[in-house]
Amino acid sequence: MLCFSELDTLEDDTEALQALVDMLQPGGAAVLLLPAHPILLGSLDRSLGRMRRYDRGEVRRLIRDAGLDADSIRPVNAVGAVAWFVAGRLLRLKRVGQGQVRLFRLVLPLVRLERYLPPLFGLSWLVVARRPEKP
Repeated sequence: MLCFSELDTLEDDTEALQALVDMLQPGGAAVLLLPAHPILLGSLDRSLGRMRRYDRGEVRRLIRDAGLDADSIRPVNAVGAVAWFVAGRLLRLKRVGQGQVRLFRLVLPLVRLERYLPPLFGLSWLVVARRPEKP
């Protein structure tokens, strides 16, 4: 199951994830992309209907409460996190414009380095979790 940046727009994210988990076979995998770091929550997030960003503890709670076991929880897109903070918190932009997209394309090689040097923080959490096998 794939779920990319949707749970954060729902009032009850745990209930929504549980409904998705219920459709997984025992042992089935869920891959989630969740917005990271509440400090990044700003005007860009609000314009997307985002209600929250998650810290690592909140991600662990969410997947545990939905009945999943975490295989991995890791931050991705550190460069994007810096740009998101500037655009959404400092400049209070409501959308990403052509200039920001061009700039991101210029720094994309830095993002690709994350394959070899995992970042300590990022714009999102990449989560791989499994529904436990039935006893």
